[in-house]
Amino acid sequence: MTMARHHTRSSGPATDALREAFRLSCELLQSRRSDIMGLAVHTKAQLDSTVREVLGDEVVKGLDRNNRVQFKGITIQLLTEKIQVRKLDGPVLAAFVSPGYKIELIQTKSTTYDDRRHSDAKSTDPLRSA
Repeated sequence: MTMARHHTRSSGPATDALREAFRLSCELLQSRRSDIMGLAVHTKAQLDSTVREVLGDEVVKGLDRNNRVQFKGITIQLLTEKIQVRKLDGPVLAAFVSPGYKIELIQTKSTTYDDRRHSDAKSTDPLRSA
């Protein structure tokens, strides 16, 4: 199984891009018959504004308090450079993260992406060639 990766070409707070990324993550959840996903942000401060606008106050409050929240039948697990989980069986939506943390997410949270099986990964994946 290949890992699906979607990128948006946006900078700054892009509500529509985040909303579309969340929709795609939910589609991945359904196709994998999973009910948990990760939401990676640089720090909890990034939960304000755009994330709050897309997911709502209650979701952001739950993530801020418990690092995990139930939302429309799925569990959203908060991930930051300081908040990590050992195992996450669903997709990870990386919003407002540094390029270095994005690479770390791919390397540590990917269950289907392995450089040994994808020898051209470093030359074809802009995140891995950084």
